[in-house]
Amino acid sequence: MALGTAVIVGVGPGLGLALARTFADAGHPVALLARDKARLDTYAGELASAGHEVRSYATDAADPDDLRAALHSAITESGAPDVLGTTSGCFARTRRSVVTIRTGPESRP
Repeated sequence: MALGTAVIVGVGPGLGLALARTFADAGHPVALLARDKARLDTYAGELASAGHEVRSYATDAADPDDLRAALHSAITESGAPDVLGTTSGCFARTRRSVVTIRTGPESRP
């Protein structure tokens, strides 16, 4: 049985990348989300060169609309995630940050 995608929000050089590597090593395709596109490309390249399926999406997790659009893209391209992890501080920086993930034919950005 194929494992579903692990979506990691807030991928940086520490915990976020470690989570992505752990899930990728366990056989999950991974979707990396963070603000720094160049850094994401570097991490995605490292994981891909190790034979992992990986996609990256530049997004500001503190902006609910931006995060929602990136999650929608990740789900559209990779299917509903088995894992959704966040290491970003978006909930501390905003008064209210709510994103609902819907999957299936009724899904919309």
